[in-house]
Amino acid sequence: MTTNQADSDLFWNNIGAVGRRLQKHFRPEKSMEWFCTPHPDLGNKAPAELVAEGRVEEVLEFIDQLDERG
Repeated sequence: MTTNQADSDLFWNNIGAVGRRLQKHFRPEKSMEWFCTPHPDLGNKAPAELVAEGRVEEVLEFIDQLDERG
């Protein structure tokens, strides 16, 4: 597997992880909106931007905070 293929696989695995976590909070169309919308708690970046930068853990932690807030 090439580096580009490995990077692509990792990216899509990260997208899947975020999507699975969001299922508890939003309908699919709302999940996509949430994923593409900048959030003040994420430095005014969209979760999609952070995932693309390799910062998926920050997004997952943010989703965990949604769990805690209920």
